[in-house]
Amino acid sequence: MRRPRTLVLVGWAAKAVVYLGVAWLVYQMATGTASEEASTTGALKLIQDATGGRLVLIVLGVGLLLYAAGRILEVTTLATGQIEKSDKAQAVVMSLVYLALAVSAFTAAGVSSGGGGQGGGGSEQQGAAVLLDLPFGRILVGLVGLGVIALGAYTVKKGVQKDFLPTLRTGEMSTTVRAWSERVGVAAYVTKGLILALLGWFLLQAAISHDSQKAVGLDGALHRVAQAEWGRALLLAVAIGLLAYALFCALEARYRKVGVSAGGTA
Repeated sequence: MRRPRTLVLVGWAAKAVVYLGVAWLVYQMATGTASEEASTTGALKLIQDATGGRLVLIVLGVGLLLYAAGRILEVTTLATGQIEKSDKAQAVVMSLVYLALAVSAFTAAGVSSGGGGQGGGGSEQQGAAVLLDLPFGRILVGLVGLGVIALGAYTVKKGVQKDFLPTLRTGEMSTTVRAWSERVGVAAYVTKGLILALLGWFLLQAAISHDSQKAVGLDGALHRVAQAEWGRALLLAVAIGLLAYALFCALEARYRKVGVSAGGTA
């Protein structure tokens, strides 16, 4: 079983690279030098434009495929204990998300002809428009928005309470690494939770106003944050938080207890 576990950890390393790119793009947005949209697909485009980008994208695509497969393996064949149904559902969702991102990486590298991610919040707005046109569509979109806000609050709670620690092999860490792992983990979870709450808020606004244009993805949400009085400072804080998220994924790649309940994972 050692080889599958190693492949799972490689997947987490690939995820760390993606979010390192997202953190850099948010920093560029804060300083007014952004070259791509601040999102996972934007990070892939950033890599594509770099020297040797095609090769890096292929390697990254393989890593993201391993991450997608790993999320399923950890709640099935590699599971070391009882796995909650909510953790299994989370694993399926995350697997599909990163499978799509892997396809985007291969597409950007010219390996696949599949469609890449759509930027500028277009996919979010199209999805919201479809839902709003359904009977009781506004209620449905509003409930989804409230659900995302609740998920964001729960994620912040997990970070503050350090619920991520049980999935790490903390016994193998030095005292210094353990202390920094806690700090990085808290920052990562709080940032992720606040971003989710922000996205949910915009979905709720789309439902209230019956305007799908108010439903945005990460890049669109951060552009609206940038328009606030303290927008630049807030974006810098988000960039630092996303850097912490990337570092936490790297910690998972090194110290993760593969197969442990996904309840404490990012």
